Amino acid sequence: ENNTTQDNIITIHRYICSSCGHTHALLPPAIVPYMSFSFNFIVSLIHDYLVHKYHSVDTMCEHYGIAISTFYRILKKFKDHKQLWLGLLEDNLISNLSFIQHIINSSFDDIENFIIQFFKQIGSSFFQ
Repeated sequence: ENNTTQDNIITIHRYICSSCGHTHALLPPAIVPYMSFSFNFIVSLIHDYLVHKYHSVDTMCEHYGIAISTFYRILKKFKDHKQLWLGLLEDNLISNLSFIQHIINSSFDDIENFIIQFFKQIGSSFFQ
């Protein structure tokens, strides 16, 4: 909100599986499993990088409160997952910026559907 980082507390519901007896978390679509950042945070970070909003990666990372190495790990994951989703040929035809802008301009329902379909096809969450 207002282009600043925020800390939020959310409740994660856990359920006991009747088949395996283990507990499983039911995460909202905005949460990326095993990450400290929300889906929207990551999308905004990558978008700002791709449009060169900040004069350096160091300045951008300082603004977002993350380590430079964390940013490059997130960027690599984005590129890898984009290629998995689109396939090699289409990945080369669609720029990273066009892809991230499509996500930004999508409705919440479209993003939720994308995250679900990505998980079904790939077996992990986008950005995980």
